[in-house]
Amino acid sequence: MSIETLQDYITYLMHECPWTSKQTFKDIKSHTREETEELMEAIDSGDMNHIRDECGDLLLQVLFYAGIAEKNGDFTFKDVVKAIEDKLKYRYGFIETALEKEGRELGDATPEELDALWQKAKKTT
Repeated sequence: MSIETLQDYITYLMHECPWTSKQTFKDIKSHTREETEELMEAIDSGDMNHIRDECGDLLLQVLFYAGIAEKNGDFTFKDVVKAIEDKLKYRYGFIETALEKEGRELGDATPEELDALWQKAKKTT
């Protein structure tokens, strides 16, 4: 199964399933919190199969939000992917530029330095 197949299934449900078609962002917010908590519990357990399954459940929530937004004409899943792509490019560009000013490369920085630069980059976006 591909991400496109999942998107198609969400689209189908958004039009054909009476429950799904009536959901709003606020309606599914508690489900997202629940799925996030379940992922954190899976991580704490160290059970990779459980982590995998919970990652899928969280991904479903993202697809669901994008499906609601697309149905309402607000944005699509492709828009979500483009937004995170742009954000990652900007933030890592920010980090790499800061390191280059010091004559360093990404691989030269410590995790702590990278986290601090990441936090700075977040504040500039």
